Amino acid sequence: MSSKFYLPSSTPATPSPLSTPSAYPHPGPSPLSQPAYPFPPAYAPSLDHSSDDEDDLPYPLPLTRAAFLAPDFSPARYLASLGGRHQTLEDLRTELRGRVAELGRELVDLVNEEYEGLMGVGRGLRGGEEKVEGVRVGVLGFRREVEGVRDGVKARRREVEEVLRESEEDDGEGEEDERTGKVRRTARLYKQLMVLVGQVGQHPFIEAQRPRIKAVRDALILDLGAALRSARTEKDQAALLKLIASYRDIGEAAEAVKVLKAK
Repeated sequence: MSSKFYLPSSTPATPSPLSTPSAYPHPGPSPLSQPAYPFPPAYAPSLDHSSDDEDDLPYPLPLTRAAFLAPDFSPARYLASLGGRHQTLEDLRTELRGRVAELGRELVDLVNEEYEGLMGVGRGLRGGEEKVEGVRVGVLGFRREVEGVRDGVKARRREVEEVLRESEEDDGEGEEDERTGKVRRTARLYKQLMVLVGQVGQHPFIEAQRPRIKAVRDALILDLGAALRSARTEKDQAALLKLIASYRDIGEAAEAVKVLKAK
């Protein structure tokens, strides 16, 4: 006997509570896939707290080269001033090593650029010992010249002192004849002239004045001879001695002997 109970074909089928979920897809995620305490994405907790803290810190500025160029630069004081930098020690070491490497490259580039100049300096230093020896010889020669000038000044000083002494003696001799005193002063001037001529040596100007110097000498010899004969006639021993000394001063002592021997 057949059953009389059946579902009409036009009746819509309703899902059974025992049906599998896959046959009827859900519009949203499964309640089991959602967290027990949902948070908005912006406030979701993070397990890496340290990275978030470091990201919020200000980025350290590069080390400036001017800080190392200070005249009173101290490494210890400079490192102590970096305590406020938000930078790890390893990062600081890396930056300093990079700075050293950069300076090394700049130094190499500078040497390469100035290589020709350095080579020129090296070539210029060759033979330096000979140049130093030449300078030393020149200095020694200059020293000898200075010593010669100093000796000449000393000799000139002695001559001036002698002339002053003789002048003082002449001033104290009020009884001396005017003619005798004049010829003796002329003899002293001639003596000074001959000393200067000897110091100058062979000079064109001196050679050109030789005839005039000889004329002065001849006139002086005549005046001394006349004064000496007058003193001998008057038997003035003091005047005789002074006139003979004047002959000796000008290097003509033999002429005084001739005058005294003559009648």
